[in-house]
Amino acid sequence: MTQSWLKTDRLAPRDTYEAAAREVAESTAESIERLENWPRCADILRVVLKDHGDKLNESANLLKPGAKPYATAVGKFRPNPTLAAPSNEVILFIALTKLEKSNGIFSFCKVPADVSTPQDELEEEVVEIQPGEGVLWRGDSIRKAGQGHGGTMLVIQYN
Repeated sequence: MTQSWLKTDRLAPRDTYEAAAREVAESTAESIERLENWPRCADILRVVLKDHGDKLNESANLLKPGAKPYATAVGKFRPNPTLAAPSNEVILFIALTKLEKSNGIFSFCKVPADVSTPQDELEEEVVEIQPGEGVLWRGDSIRKAGQGHGGTMLVIQYN
């Protein structure tokens, strides 16, 4: 089996992600790229890069050597989200609220050594993450969208 994703432990202190979740919940924006408008989310990004950057870069060969974060956003899941991501990138979702099937998280498909298995027959693994935890995945991961919506997360893209 080839795994193209990794669940992380908590990446930020509880009070930091709870404050960020409140900040996002109070906003009418659906997503934003400029974190200077979201000070609590920017705090989480600083913690992740300072305390976990090296570990994330080395973990499970998901990140290319020397990969650097280049884009950030705050997002909310909507029903039937677009799953497109450039195949040469790695994406990190840090949950601001619990992310599970009921509020939008998607499942990853386990890809067997025999890659001729039809995609609709691949075994799925639903990843639920608690606030402050993350899931790191390659853009070429095979994944399926959940039907829920409303979960919020900080998104960091690595090139």
